[in-house]
Amino acid sequence: MFKFFATVVGFLFGGALWICAPASLSPNFPIEDVHLASAGLIGTALTVLLTLSIVPAQRAADLFSSAVLRLYARDGKLLALFFLLSILTLFSLTLSTSQIFNMDASFSLAIQLTVLGGALDAVRSFYLRTLDLLSPKTAMDLVVRHCSHRIMRNKKQIDFLSRTAKIRYVFSENTGDLLWSNWISRLNSSPKNDIEYWIDNLDEFAHKSVERFDIQAIKHIVTAMSQIGVIYVESKKDGIILIPDSQLTIKPNTEVKKTLKVIYGSIKNICEAAIDRPNKVIAGHCMDALGEMAKNFMFIAPDENKKSADFAHTPIFYLNECIKYAANAAMEDTLIVASNNLRDILLCIDKNIDTKPAQSTALKSLFYIAITSYGCSMHVASIIAIQAIIYAAKHDMQVNGFRNASILKRALPHIKELMKLEIKTNRYSFVEIPFPIYDSGYGVDIESILNDVKNQIIPLDEPSQEVNPFLDFEQASKLLSKHFIEVFKEIKFGESDLLSLSLKSLFTCADTHWQLLSSPSQGSDWHLYTIKDCLEKLIKAPTLYFREGSAFDSGQEGTAADELAKLGLKLLTLKRWDLAMECAEIIARIQKDYLETDSPDFSRAAYLDIRLEILARGAEAFATEDAAQQIRSLLSKHQNQSAEYRRSLEIHMGHLDNFSNRMPHWADPEMAEGLLDRLINQNSEDET
Repeated sequence: MFKFFATVVGFLFGGALWICAPASLSPNFPIEDVHLASAGLIGTALTVLLTLSIVPAQRAADLFSSAVLRLYARDGKLLALFFLLSILTLFSLTLSTSQIFNMDASFSLAIQLTVLGGALDAVRSFYLRTLDLLSPKTAMDLVVRHCSHRIMRNKKQIDFLSRTAKIRYVFSENTGDLLWSNWISRLNSSPKNDIEYWIDNLDEFAHKSVERFDIQAIKHIVTAMSQIGVIYVESKKDGIILIPDSQLTIKPNTEVKKTLKVIYGSIKNICEAAIDRPNKVIAGHCMDALGEMAKNFMFIAPDENKKSADFAHTPIFYLNECIKYAANAAMEDTLIVASNNLRDILLCIDKNIDTKPAQSTALKSLFYIAITSYGCSMHVASIIAIQAIIYAAKHDMQVNGFRNASILKRALPHIKELMKLEIKTNRYSFVEIPFPIYDSGYGVDIESILNDVKNQIIPLDEPSQEVNPFLDFEQASKLLSKHFIEVFKEIKFGESDLLSLSLKSLFTCADTHWQLLSSPSQGSDWHLYTIKDCLEKLIKAPTLYFREGSAFDSGQEGTAADELAKLGLKLLTLKRWDLAMECAEIIARIQKDYLETDSPDFSRAAYLDIRLEILARGAEAFATEDAAQQIRSLLSKHQNQSAEYRRSLEIHMGHLDNFSNRMPHWADPEMAEGLLDRLINQNSEDET
């Protein structure tokens, strides 16, 4: 309504004048002079506007180039407003001759007021459009629109010729077909040259803006480059590109990739120039543009037979080049932006399109960010990169299933090496940030991935010895068991909290196995032994770390014993006596290795004894007296028990006796775990 305010007001005034005025005005009223004055007013306004329109034209010439100036000259809105004002001027002149047509003077005056209002609205629109043309965003919108129009018109021409000649994919070798193919090839090259011309111009504009620190202008320029690239690929995804030679060779996508490389190279140069300033906003936007192009290309498979995202790899490669440049400049915020873009790219994995080359490059870039960030004390960037890898692994498994998923299998060995860097970094850090792969606070961790594999288990209609519904879960469990075994074998945690996180993550995965044993899927009874074997490997994994004196410096043997006791009690509720006994034996082995250190703390040894006693009393409640005696036989026997050991054992045993009357009610696993947690917390307070 406000856009046509003057027109509406003029119409209302004119209507009121026509209705309320006498049937005819005085014969001496100079109606022709009114119309001529109105025409002069509109014409003068048009002249002034045309004079003032030189301002955006001059700005376009200064900031951009003559190419943008030509786009301004062909701007559709300005031309439409010019023609409208010209028509209104001529119409006003025509109204001055209304007496020739015997038109009522009051009616012609009403029309004139409406025309004058419309002219004022047109003047206002002309003014606003002139202001818009002073904005870099408007210039970039015009460039994108021009390139898009050029690309789509070219596509329609090629499609028409292809349908006409019936030569979309295969050409015969006669002269007529060769003529058609050469014609189509020239049409294919036409938008390529136009796009490269505009990209070169935009690159020049961007570097001028970098010199002026015009952040908004650069963002609009980079966005325009990426939009042109996406539009160009979208127009070519259903066709082919021909390069004619003596044998009429067909080379799909060749010219498209060459044109895209010009765009990628320009964005990369702008990003490097911004990093040199430094300007993290511009650098981050360049990475966003490359990431957005890669995400769009992850769903485009130009070859219908191959179904491969051929266009997605190159923008990730150029993004990686920008990442290296930013890492050398230690721009942590920019690396975080890059990690988020790489994560979003990997979350675009589609099982119907082969994206492995793009996946590989994106993963390498994320690992590069993580490694270099640790080296430059950019801890947040490294954590964000690792988190992105885990998110991608989870999505890959959900889309392709664990059997066909590859990211997690490739990532775990590298994550083990990153854990070593994490431990070294935390030695000199006042604040220790949880490691993403083991902490559920980030929204995804190893346990959640394993739980997703569990949820994908398909129940069988009836039990079968030949069909194992746990096959994928078994492979996932073996992969994670191998990871934990290598971690506990090779990594020296020292006093890092990462050991506690690793142990808790290990037993959270073990709890997922217990859930399958407690509530097996339909028809899976024949194959529960696979879950049992996998769980046994996880139970034994902690002993690979607690083997020598330095391993006990962290004091985390108590954490391992607590988790083993919880798991053992849960297994006893399922009558899985063999696995519960395995938990007890692991606790006893850890205690034995601890007592063989140079100066063991007997109060800590007593803490482990209490965990064995808990399992023994649980065995009395859920299993048999013989089972309880076997567990108690594992309790340590100290020839020279210190007073500290006896005092600590007495305190812990007192708390345990207070809970012993509740043991028969521990058939509910959740209650068992809750009571044990309370006992552990009480013991921890006493130790303090």
